[in-house]
Formats: sequence, structure tokens, C-alpha cells
Amino acid sequence: MKQGKSKAKGNLFENKTAKQLGQWMFDNPNMLIRSTTSGAKKTAYLGDIVPAMQMPWTTWPFNVETKHGYENQIADLSNQKTTREWLGKVIAERGDQELIIYLIIKFHRRKTILLTDLPFSNVTAPIILNHAHGTGYLPFHLYNFEELLTCDFYSLYDNNEKLKTEIFKRGI
Repeated sequence: MKQGKSKAKGNLFENKTAKQLGQWMFDNPNMLIRSTTSGAKKTAYLGDIVPAMQMPWTTWPFNVETKHGYENQIADLSNQKTTREWLGKVIAERGDQELIIYLIIKFHRRKTILLTDLPFSNVTAPIILNHAHGTGYLPFHLYNFEELLTCDFYSLYDNNEKLKTEIFKRGI
């Protein structure tokens, strides 16, 4: 593969994912964008995908990181090293803020997955990956990203009153 080609593929994946998340969360594919500082020093928002305009929410509670490709590093039950490294990095970047992590991964020729530290209502995660953090473990719930996009975003947080009333403020 030519040098720089994988970076362009990653940028395309981030742009596509931003549009999908914008449509899913806000019914507006232009609400979220690939961060202009993606892969560099973070500024106002954390993550690869951030708000592009005024949101109907009180705050942006997510740290959305995306990974694309990695043909030789596809995770399975015996090898999760790369995925765990990415989780460690996104946890470290989160700091003390109460952000919800979305790690969206598209391994080569595999379905896109979403790992999050806050489980969804009404959808059971087929896999929970316990990630060592501090003196304990932080569970990450793994979902099929494309399947989640077919669900009503807000109904996936029915079990979280704080998000519904303090952040989303949509009268759910």
C-alpha cells in the first residue's frame, strides 16, 4: 500500500461515521464532523468526531474514536492486544471528565463494531470486554454498529435518567 493511502482511508471512514452518527443522533448528517485535529492535539472536544454546529443538547458527552483497516491486527478471542491498546488510550484521554466512550472499529473485511463503556437499554451486547483500569476492570460493551444505527438512538438510553434529563433534554 502506498504511504499515505491508509491515512486517506481512515479520513474517509471518519467522515462516513460522522455522517452516520449525526443522522442517528440528530436526524441531521451534517451535525457531526471529523475533528480537524483528529490524530493531533485535542482542543475543545475530545475524539475523532465532534459537533459541527449548535446542538439541541446541553453538552457533548461523547469521546468518539474511530479505527479503520488493520488487516494484520484483527481481534479475536485469543488476540485483543490492539483493541485493548486503543481502549487504554481513549480512557487516558478522557481524564476526569464524565464522557461516554464510543470506540468504532472497522477491521479489514469485518463488520463495523462499536465498543462503549455505557451499555444501551433494550439491546444486549453479545460480548463484554473487561479492560484492566486502575485496580479493577472497566467493562466495554461490544455492538454491531450497523445494527445500532437501525435503532432509535434515544430509546437506547431509556435506562439513564441523567442523560435523558440533563444532557439530551428532548422531553423523552
